[in-house]
Amino acid sequence: MNKFYKKLTTIILNTKDELVLIIKDPAVILIFVIANMVYPILYSLAYNKEQIKDVELAVVDLDKSATSRRIMRMLDATEGVKIAKEQNSLEEAKELFYQSTVNGIVLIPKNFEKDVFSNTQSALSIYADASYFLIYKQIYASTVQAYQTFAAGIQVKKYMAKGLQFQAAIQAINPVNLKTVELYNPASSYGSFVMPSIIIVILQQTLLIGIGILGGTRKEIQRYNSFLTIDTDKKKIIPFILGKALAYFITFLFIGVFTLVWIHHWFNYPDKSGYLNVLAIYIPFIIANIFLGLAISVFFKHRENAMLFMVFTSIPVVFLSGATWPVEAIPPILQKLAYISPASFMVPAYQRVRTMGVDLIHVRQEIYAMLIQSVVYFVLAYFAFKHMTHFLLKREIKRNSKLIADK
Repeated sequence: MNKFYKKLTTIILNTKDELVLIIKDPAVILIFVIANMVYPILYSLAYNKEQIKDVELAVVDLDKSATSRRIMRMLDATEGVKIAKEQNSLEEAKELFYQSTVNGIVLIPKNFEKDVFSNTQSALSIYADASYFLIYKQIYASTVQAYQTFAAGIQVKKYMAKGLQFQAAIQAINPVNLKTVELYNPASSYGSFVMPSIIIVILQQTLLIGIGILGGTRKEIQRYNSFLTIDTDKKKIIPFILGKALAYFITFLFIGVFTLVWIHHWFNYPDKSGYLNVLAIYIPFIIANIFLGLAISVFFKHRENAMLFMVFTSIPVVFLSGATWPVEAIPPILQKLAYISPASFMVPAYQRVRTMGVDLIHVRQEIYAMLIQSVVYFVLAYFAFKHMTHFLLKREIKRNSKLIADK
């Protein structure tokens, strides 16, 4: 029992020492606290409008008829686009497009009204930059919506001219009524789609960067000597690792409450889960990252190395986690590489629990995977610190031998 309390005391002392280091290090405070406050808020504000609306168009009306003006009014009435300019030729509209004055062009061809009333097929032409996919989607969808509504109105009038009642005419042109229900993201918002996952990646990367910075700091000032006292005994290494891990766990438990609760509700992201379910997947995620960070922190000789390495890996982590691109569309070899990152399991689990409201049993594989990562990375952290203490021991012996030889 005395041994247990002694180990517990050692862990608590190491936790206290690490918390003091975190508080006294401005760079770590910047990464742990400020970054996790500023980045989610800035990114969320950028997507706060939920959808792109009122994309500015230039319309080239070559028909100059009542029918062409009517379809222009219908196009302008959609929420996706608005007519900013009316030009007399396609060349004039192109100049506005190349100058970024407008985001797209809709061309109404000559004889449009004549073709409509003579049952000759006619079409609207859309010119848009497909490299801006969200803008292109809005222009295309809004134009198609206006044109289909216009065409349906023409068909209704033709059926009514044949003697059908209004409802019968509607049913004749639309015998199957399609009802669409947007599940989990009713507004079809890009922000609600991407931001919950991006916040998870931000939590992971800031945690790893902060642990790496502190590891590089210890290397620079050789604080491992005082903490581990040149001893490879697991009785001293394990309490050291667990003490540091507990300090990071406490820190990110509070940070997680801010990012996953307060920011989530402030920006009204989809939330169909209880806090306990979110906590149940967040805890193994944080633990896995803590031990991963400790395992790699011993390899950073300087504080700056951790920042450079983690920033370099941030973009691959975002894409391989499935935050912005379906995992199923990623090549198998990259999917296997992504298993190194806890975010690759946390992101799909978090999306299903938080956005879809599934029970924990449906994400148990991801939870088990993060628990396995926690064990594996703890073992790696142990051997990493053991290797480092072996190195320090050899260096100390060599130094002492040199001092004796000099004497």
